Amino acid sequence: MAIARSHDILSEHKNALALLARASELGSKALPVFSSQEDASASIPTNISVSRSEGQFLCDLLQGELQRHRALVELSNLSSKSKAKADQGLGAPLVERLNTYPTEGVDLANLVTYPPKLEPIPVKPLFFDVAWNYIDYPGRTSAKAAATAPKASAQAEKPQEQASQQKKGWFGFGR
Repeated sequence: MAIARSHDILSEHKNALALLARASELGSKALPVFSSQEDASASIPTNISVSRSEGQFLCDLLQGELQRHRALVELSNLSSKSKAKADQGLGAPLVERLNTYPTEGVDLANLVTYPPKLEPIPVKPLFFDVAWNYIDYPGRTSAKAAATAPKASAQAEKPQEQASQQKKGWFGFGR
C-alpha cells in the first residue's frame, strides 16, 4: 500500500490502481487465515500476530483506496480523451468546421455552441450612397451643366471639378 501511495503522489494513478487491486486480492484471500481470537485487551503490547478485526480493517481500507483510484483513473482517461479531441480540432462545433471532412463520422452531439457566445457587433451602421451618380446634390455641378457652361467658367471651375472628382466614391474608388 505504501508503494501505491508513492505512485499516487507522482500522479501515476494506473500503477497505483494495479498495486491496490493486487493488495486487495491478497488481503481478501488472507482474511480467513487470520487468527480467530479476538483482541484480548488493549494493554497487551503489539506483536506479530494479526487479529481478525485488524485484517478486516486493512481489507476495508484497501477497498476504499481501490475505489478512489478507479475514479481517478477514469477521470484521467476522460481528460486525456478530451485533450486528444481538442488537439484534433474536434472540440469546435460542426458549424465552425464545415470546410473539413470528418473521417471518423460526424459528432451529432456537437453541432453548435450552446449557449451561444457573445460576439461584438458594429454600433454604428455603415451607409453607402448608392444614388450618388443619380441625384444632384447642392454644391455639386452635374456633367450636363459643366458641358453647357462657357469655356472661361469651365477653366475657372477646373480645380473645383478635380476636387469633386477626388471626393467621389468610397476612398476615391468606384464612382
